[in-house]
Amino acid sequence: MRGAFFWANIDKIMLLAFVGTFVSSLVVGLLVFAAESVLTLPGGHPGFSLAEALTFGALISATDPVATLAIFEQLNVDPHVFNIVFGESVLNDVVSIVLFHTFANCIHHTDGNIGSTMATAVMNFAFIFAGSSMVGFFLGCCSALLFKHVRLSTQAVEHGPKLELAVFLIFCYAPFLLAECLGLSGIVAILFTGTAMKRYTFNNLSLAAKQTVETFVSLLAHVAETLIFIDLGTSAWQTFRASLALVIWIFLSCLVARAAHVYPIGWLLNASRPAYPRSRFETPDMHMVWFAGLRGAIAYALSSQFPGPHRRCVMSITMWMVLSSVWILGGATVPVLKWLGIRRMESEQLKQLSLTLEPAVNRLRLVHWDRKYMLPFLVRNVAELTCESVEMQENYSEEAAGAESARSGIRMGLVTSHRQPHVAPGDALLSTLPEADDDAVDEAE
Repeated sequence: MRGAFFWANIDKIMLLAFVGTFVSSLVVGLLVFAAESVLTLPGGHPGFSLAEALTFGALISATDPVATLAIFEQLNVDPHVFNIVFGESVLNDVVSIVLFHTFANCIHHTDGNIGSTMATAVMNFAFIFAGSSMVGFFLGCCSALLFKHVRLSTQAVEHGPKLELAVFLIFCYAPFLLAECLGLSGIVAILFTGTAMKRYTFNNLSLAAKQTVETFVSLLAHVAETLIFIDLGTSAWQTFRASLALVIWIFLSCLVARAAHVYPIGWLLNASRPAYPRSRFETPDMHMVWFAGLRGAIAYALSSQFPGPHRRCVMSITMWMVLSSVWILGGATVPVLKWLGIRRMESEQLKQLSLTLEPAVNRLRLVHWDRKYMLPFLVRNVAELTCESVEMQENYSEEAAGAESARSGIRMGLVTSHRQPHVAPGDALLSTLPEADDDAVDEAE
């Protein structure tokens, strides 16, 4: 994920991840709660209570579009769409986890009043999310200061990068323990710790330690996700504790819930005046973001923690929701990309477009604060990062000057005659880039 594209679409990502996930949880939960005639549970159990329905809505709203993102990367899909889907999925998981635990706490502490239940959930969500994020970010910054002022690689030469890796991993896990001890969310704390450590701590490591950390953390991520899907696959052979009508109803509810927030948020963003130059949220892009709402490991892991007598039923429903979304939505990603006409580009074009977005991104207050205050305070060799960025910008400027006349005659991507988007700085270059060959799509299929 290139930082320029992430920050250029930060408004879309934040609204989809926070507002969108909350809306999705409510819509799914209320649809499940309202359809008691369809949701007849096996074994004579009564239907879901309101708190149980909202808890299920929160866990099933956790998206995990791994298959979609893999196809996006293979086909060099428009980086704006890629980063919207990726950024939303990362933050969406965190919001879903906090909402899940918030609603779960209301299952045994509800008076049946919808307003009271929702007010309690909102207050708990705000407290847990704010507290967890502060704990995680604070410890991440502490790790950056430690590696900045203590050169572990020179003080323990005989250990090589292993000592740096060990201390790095301790700081990765410590926020989880601290947050859980404080009654907060350890997973949310880890997310913000990881963000801070990637931005600041990682740049203070030795070269050997950087390579070791990247390899080891990537290995851990793949192993963890593989184990969850192994558990998911073996669970598919267990007794199915829900009706087919129940699964179909919830699958359709998830599609409706995703549409209920993706399109209104997109229309709202397009109607508002942006605080900084950005691309419009075009209708085909909205369709693709809506279609990329696959369910995955996070939803299934949360279902195993569902409180109450309906846990086995919820696990069965979630398992089939994950499998169905991966098979149906993931398998149809390539044809949908072709049908919607989503733009694609090569790596060199991606690099050039990223550099054109830098001036606009640098004007963001958060980015400005980070580069002016946080980086000098937490990173040892800020000058090296700055020089590298300046060198890339100068190289691009020289190349762009010679290629400007050639690019001016290229037609606009896949934009049709009836679609007249607002072109922001940086998107002008994107719209003039040539399309990737359709053979790449055929090979992917």
